[in-house]
Amino acid sequence: MTLRQFSFILTKTIVFIQTKTMNNLKQIIEKKGIKQTYLAKELEVSKQTITNWIKGYSQPDIKQAQKIKEILDLKSIDELIEKKAS
Repeated sequence: MTLRQFSFILTKTIVFIQTKTMNNLKQIIEKKGIKQTYLAKELEVSKQTITNWIKGYSQPDIKQAQKIKEILDLKSIDELIEKKAS
C-alpha cells in the first residue's frame, strides 16, 4: 500500500467516524425534543456549528462534547459515538 492510498483510507475512516458520531447527536437531540438553536445557545456556538457537526463537516472538541453530555443528560460521552444512541 502506498502512502497516498493509506492517507486516502485514513481520511475516509475519519470522515465515517465523524459522520456516525454526529448522526447519533442528531438522533439524540430529536429523541429528547431539543432544538439545535437551544443546544447552540447552551454551548455558546452558532446554530451553523451544530449543523456542521451533524453533517459531519466538523465535530465538537472534548470540552464541548462534555457539555453536550451534560445538556442532553447522557451517561457518558461514549453515547455520542456508540452504534445506537440510547
